Amino acid sequence: MNRFETVNKALNSLKLGKAVILVDDHDRENEGDLILAAQFVSPEAIAFMLKYTSGIICVPMHKERLDELGIKLMVNESDNTSRNKTKFTTSVEARHGVSTGVSAEDRTTTIKALCNPKSTTKDISQPGHVFPLEYTPLGVIKRRGHTEGAIDLMKAANLDEAAIICELMNEDGTMMRGTRINEFAAEHNMEIISIEDIYQYRIYHETIVSKEASASLPTEYGNFNVSIFKTEIDDKEHIALTNLKEDQDEALVRIHSSCATGDIFHSLRCDCRKQLEYGLKEIGKNGGVLLYLDQEGRGIGLTAKIKAYLLQEKYNFNTVQANEELGCPIDSREYLIAAQIIKHFGITSVKLLSNNPKKVEGLIRNGVADVERQPVPVFINEHNKAYLETKEKVLGHILK
Repeated sequence: MNRFETVNKALNSLKLGKAVILVDDHDRENEGDLILAAQFVSPEAIAFMLKYTSGIICVPMHKERLDELGIKLMVNESDNTSRNKTKFTTSVEARHGVSTGVSAEDRTTTIKALCNPKSTTKDISQPGHVFPLEYTPLGVIKRRGHTEGAIDLMKAANLDEAAIICELMNEDGTMMRGTRINEFAAEHNMEIISIEDIYQYRIYHETIVSKEASASLPTEYGNFNVSIFKTEIDDKEHIALTNLKEDQDEALVRIHSSCATGDIFHSLRCDCRKQLEYGLKEIGKNGGVLLYLDQEGRGIGLTAKIKAYLLQEKYNFNTVQANEELGCPIDSREYLIAAQIIKHFGITSVKLLSNNPKKVEGLIRNGVADVERQPVPVFINEHNKAYLETKEKVLGHILK
């Protein structure tokens, strides 16, 4: 079976004007949406959607086009308190050619008006019975939603970048999930595709990192080459120190998250500096790559990290409890950037210096298939003992 057969079948269906079913993650909405390319909208297609879905017909679109049509978000992003932060705009109606706006034919007219490149603000009225959704740039790489998945599918199929989506619903009014979605797809000869399928397709075919600068860097641990990488995701700069032979495809790798308190000021609260030094020594001696990623405090940033320190002092919280008290993720680090930098250097097989199995999982999920974990010594002192216990007992690190 072709690695992307599921994606390719869905793309072929969309190109033929057929709907597909897009399912998301179990820890998110865990539902299926009917997805149709907006350019193929018809009263029959909308009637089918209204029969088998919630009836809330949504049209994912790019912000630039929404701005051109004068369609604004229902609430500002900072005021969006919905669970998944879906970017609903105000509902809309075609200004011409509709009656009540609610029929399948009227909603078709409205969607055609939205997608017509000649339409202006004069062709759209607000509110109405169709709900545009604002797409997040970078799509499922940045946000794992049906909005992003739908537009990403349109891009991959070389179709106009607007879609129609609506949540599948059972006759009793409950959301359609799991086995029932599979049965529905079989009954109507539809392809099923997941957000994860789209994510894997995109990271295989696209590169989001770029090398901005490179130079030699002699250090006390040996001679390295230093490269600076940036991504399309944000303005952060990530560092790669390499000690590689030409055409080397197997390498020792250390992925190190930035830690100003430990790496720069030698804080004893953590073991970061010791791990960094160990990684530099091993790679300086044996060759490899050390990635120094800008994801301070397991991704929450330096300010939040120091606030978490204070909570640990005042209330005897551990590092996880402190993050939760602040409303921060326990660990928001992602490994797509690391994986793409590794692949940039032509490395296909990694011996990863880490005690964290999630880093292995992260690299494999993001396209580095051959990853073997190589343990790092445990650097314990009286100040970081509780921190290391939390790492082991709560975060799943293997400290042996």
